[in-house]
Amino acid sequence: MTTDDREIVSALRAKLCERLGDHRYELWFGSGARFRLERRSLVVDVANAFYQSWLRTHFRQDLEAVCQETVGQKLAVTFGVDATLTRKKARATTPAGAASVAA
Repeated sequence: MTTDDREIVSALRAKLCERLGDHRYELWFGSGARFRLERRSLVVDVANAFYQSWLRTHFRQDLEAVCQETVGQKLAVTFGVDATLTRKKARATTPAGAASVAA
């Protein structure tokens, strides 16, 4: 991802947070989602198929609107699954010094 792409993604995230509110944004898009630009589309990667389906159903229009506002043109919004995001989110939410427990 280029510097310009990172700046656009950062602006998209900020506008989405503004649109949804901090709590709702953090719940669905915080550390558990990765945004990336590919050609003329925004790809939102999440940890599993549940999140993928939920975000597609409940937030696609918000994402499309934020893309239009930020970039000035319509971008296709697609969703992907990346299981490594589960581990990153778990690490980010584990309190310092807490031992991880295997199920």
